[in-house]
Amino acid sequence: MSSIRIENLPDDLFRKLKASAAINHHSVEKEVVFCLEKIFLGERIKNMSGSEKAAVIIDQLGLSYKACDLKHYIDNCYG
Repeated sequence: MSSIRIENLPDDLFRKLKASAAINHHSVEKEVVFCLEKIFLGERIKNMSGSEKAAVIIDQLGLSYKACDLKHYIDNCYG
């Protein structure tokens, strides 16, 4: 696994990061990774259709689903 070093991190940003880590039961390092993953997941799904977005989110949550169940849900709730 790679590592990075962050210099000149403003104190107020570090305090917010540390508080967020505590809320999420993460170390500060894990919270940084968590925040970056959220940013890049958002960029990745920005131009996807609703069902594609749902599939990516379900996958990120580690849940299982059948594509037909997902389509049925989307059609009935949003169709």
